[in-house]
Amino acid sequence: MVTNATAEIASITAGRAPEGLIRTVIGNEDVSRPKPDPQPYLMAAERLGVDPAACVAVEDSPAGAASAAAAGMKVAVVPGLLTVPEDLGDLRADHSQLTLDALRSLFPAREPAAPVQG
Repeated sequence: MVTNATAEIASITAGRAPEGLIRTVIGNEDVSRPKPDPQPYLMAAERLGVDPAACVAVEDSPAGAASAAAAGMKVAVVPGLLTVPEDLGDLRADHSQLTLDALRSLFPAREPAAPVQG
């Protein structure tokens, strides 16, 4: 979870998710440059040990969408209180349309690896 709120508040929210779903929380006090800078999302990817290019950020704000995009992530925009400009985001969906299949569709299908000939 990456937020401009405090990590304390975010941890309360994260604690309401199913166990193991949220594995790291980045709050505003964890970074020197908050959203829309890419630092928060880059820090989250680093903590998780994943390539930002293999990540999808689900965002509802212009600053968040800009932050994730600048970090090199795909961005799924869901409705929020603020309007996210049309040029930000790779997918737009309301909460009921945001499925794992929809997020996976942001990445091209990979061919299975060829068997190693020995």
